Order: sequence, then structure tokens, then C-alpha cells
Amino acid sequence: MLDPLLILTIGIAVVLGMIIFLRINAFIALISAAIVVSLLAPGAVEDKIKRVADAFGSLAGSIGIVIALAAVIGQCMMDSGAADRIVRAFLRALGEKRASFALMGSGFVLAVPVFFDTVFYLLVPLARSLFRKTKKNYVLYILAISAGGAITHTLVPPTPGPLIMAATLGIDIGWMILIGSMVALPAAFAGIVAASLLDRRYNIPMRQTGTQPEPEPLEDSQLPTLFVSLLPILLPVLMISCNTVITTMADSGRPGMLRTTEITDWAALSDGINNSTAGNYIADQLQKVGVESVPAAPSEEQQAEIVKGMNRLLADRKLFAGEVSGCCDSRMEGGRRPETRRR
Repeated sequence: MLDPLLILTIGIAVVLGMIIFLRINAFIALISAAIVVSLLAPGAVEDKIKRVADAFGSLAGSIGIVIALAAVIGQCMMDSGAADRIVRAFLRALGEKRASFALMGSGFVLAVPVFFDTVFYLLVPLARSLFRKTKKNYVLYILAISAGGAITHTLVPPTPGPLIMAATLGIDIGWMILIGSMVALPAAFAGIVAASLLDRRYNIPMRQTGTQPEPEPLEDSQLPTLFVSLLPILLPVLMISCNTVITTMADSGRPGMLRTTEITDWAALSDGINNSTAGNYIADQLQKVGVESVPAAPSEEQQAEIVKGMNRLLADRKLFAGEVSGCCDSRMEGGRRPETRRR
């Protein structure tokens, strides 16, 4: 059996080799690497290809739709001029002297719904235009775009990387957006500092790209308003944040409620319920709410039903009130409560 780290290294080498050297489409490279890793990993031979397809289908079903819709929204922002309006708003607010911060802020915001390479291609012509005006800071402008766009692309959903990590680790997307943004903002400013140092060290001239002149930007009257331009970014973030806030408030109002992930030893739970006096009473109560038994290795559907039934019992105030105070004792010593020993 190969070491897991060696298998991971081989998978990474396959991806990079197919993309960089063979110039194969990234999707084909990733699927091929997944198949290679699955073949090298332990398990039955007949299941190795099947589990790649199952994992891909599960991932596509959970986050693929979100990524696809984010790509559609990003392309719409590009084609409608909404992205251009956001960039111009940053430039007007910060001024030409702080153009690097405007480019960083534009990349920071736009890379949330738009893929980083698209954001980079959008903002590079603006950086070139600024350099033609100022005749300086070309490296700073380019790196400012990279600092703003790359950091949110790697930390803030719904970009694919952080979205996959949130789904894999079971993290709420709203919390992922909040914490990711809090980490990304100081990191982006650190990127500006590094870009400033590199700009002073390296004097790289701007080169002509292609033979055609660069297109002139659209007039402001041809662009959508700033509110409409920001709406595709703000609306999903607002809806996700509201869901996170409401869920957090609901959870804080019912701290005793269980989740299936909080029960790590189902065999011990089954043994405690089925083979103890108090457990027999709990089993009786669970049957009243539709849970017939607690097996030692329940399926996911059975786990959800068991936890749902236990939560219904926890929410029942009568279970812990005086009306059932003698419930468990009645099963002891032929239905008689044991006498309390006097000191």
C-alpha cells in the first residue's frame, strides 16, 4: 500500500504535468488525476472508478450550481458594464493618487462573484491607462489588482475554492464569508505594502500588447448605476448573512438541541438505551414519537430520525416535570421506590 502523501504528490504531479506541459484542459486534467489517485488508493478494483464518479456527482450537486450561477452573474457584470462602474466608483472615491488602493478595492469586491482571471483581464487595461497618465507605478498597479483579487478568490465564497472548503468542513457559508472577509482585508493591505516595495525595486516598462489599439472606455451615461452594479454582489451576501444570523439566533434559543454530528459513538448510545433502567424509559418515550429502536450502527436516515425524536423529548417540559418524577423508579424493586437510608 502506497503512503497517502505519496499518492497526493502523484495526483498533484499529474494535474500540473497535464496542464503545464501537455496543455490539456484543466477539467480533463483534474478528472484524470482523480482517477489516478483512486486507482492508487486502497479499495476494491471495481469500486475505484465508481467512487470518482460518485464524488464528482456529490460535489457538483452540492456546490456546482452555485459556482455556475456565480460565473453567469460575473459574466453579466462584465458585459453590462457593472464591473466598470464599480471600478470607476473606487477611483472617484479614492482619487488618482490612491489609484493602487482603488484597483485593489475593485479586485477585492469583483473577485467574490467573478473568477480571478476574468477580474485581472478586466482591470489590467485600466492599470495600463493609469500608467499612460502618470508615467509611474506600473508594477504597483498590476500587483494591486493581484493583491485584491487573489485574496478574496481564495478566502471568500462563492468562489470555488472557499466554497468547496466550506462544504467539505461543514462550515456555514455565511460564517465563511464573514471570517474570510475579515482575514482577507488585512492580507490585501499587506499585499499593497509588498507591491509598493517591489515597484520601487523593479522598473518594468509597459509593453505594447498586440497590434490593435486598446478600446476606449464607455461613457458614464452608458453604464448602469452603482446601486444596480453592486446588487449582484450585495444581494447574495445579504441573503446568506440573514440566514446565518437567523440560524445562530435559533440555535442560541434552543441550546439543548442535538445534531447527528454530535453523536460520535452510536454503539454506546444504543447499549445505554437498550440495556439500562433509565434507558428503557427513554426507549419507551422514543417509541411514542415514532422512533422504534436505536440500532448500534444506524444509517444516515435512521440517525436523523433518532436525533429528531430525542430533540422532541428534550423540548417536552413534562418529561422533566413532577408528573413523571417516579417514572424510572417504578421499574425498580417491583415498582416500589427504595427507602432512603437515614443517617
